[in-house]
Amino acid sequence: MTRPITAGVDGTEESLAALDWAAREAVRRGLPLRVVHVWRYEESLAAADRDTQHGWVSEGVREAVRTVSGRHPELEVAVDVLEDGAARALAGAAAEAEMLVLGSRGHGRVVGFLVGSVGQHVIAEASRPVVLVRAEDRGGGGGGRPGGGGGGPGGPRGRRGPPGVGVGEGAPPR
Repeated sequence: MTRPITAGVDGTEESLAALDWAAREAVRRGLPLRVVHVWRYEESLAAADRDTQHGWVSEGVREAVRTVSGRHPELEVAVDVLEDGAARALAGAAAEAEMLVLGSRGHGRVVGFLVGSVGQHVIAEASRPVVLVRAEDRGGGGGGRPGGGGGGPGGPRGRRGPPGVGVGEGAPPR
């Protein structure tokens, strides 16, 4: 079974940068791209039922995928819009992927990157590599290799790669 490069997207600049990076890496490796968006129904939006909200979410993801597909027409792209908890769903997506690519943001610090609670949970639980991409990496030309050539601080939980890219090693063996 060929494992895809999987990008978790939520519409933020960071996640769109991650999608761009994941697409370039998938093309470079000759792998398919899987785009995952996780959402929860918001009852507080009384004017919109679950189907309407799902439609809004799906259209936003389709727009991002159209953009990346336009840049890489040869790329095979699958899309999953999942109603679940973000950390749990993304950790599950990582298990099925060659690597999971996420936008870097939030308040926790991991190897010089700001990582939100979802990213921290996914890195801790993932059995496959997790790549964090900064928003300023969006649209960059070459797409560096995760963990390659960057040196810098490292340890059992992650290492530093090219500017804008960091790699989390996933959970240690249990």
